[in-house]
Amino acid sequence: MAYGDPADSLEKRHSAIATVQLSDAVPEQIRIHFETAKNAYLYAWCVYRFHMVAEHYVFSTLELSLRERLNELGLVPTGKGRPRGLADWIRLAARHSLISNGRFGHRSAVNEDFSPALNRRGHRAKVAWRTPRSP
Repeated sequence: MAYGDPADSLEKRHSAIATVQLSDAVPEQIRIHFETAKNAYLYAWCVYRFHMVAEHYVFSTLELSLRERLNELGLVPTGKGRPRGLADWIRLAARHSLISNGRFGHRSAVNEDFSPALNRRGHRAKVAWRTPRSP
């Protein structure tokens, strides 16, 4: 392909998206939801407004996965303390050491055109289905 060829950029986007994989331990429902987000992001190359759809799916996948995992572990408070949105689910997961900023060392490379940074380091992003740490 010639330099600046739009198809070349689409291939790079596809290659970059393909490097982001969830662990096989993640429930199928969540993996399917995440694959939908990846596909929407890929199609956003052709339809710009799909970026919003992809972003929505990524955030809803994150919320779904946190809700599923925290419920599975019996860590969700009932009543007034029950999480009501993504921010609450993130705080609860962080409180139980299921997530932390330190485990996202590649986060600065993830942006609109993240493929060069990921490929330069030979990085393959994986999201773990973690077990909580004991207090």
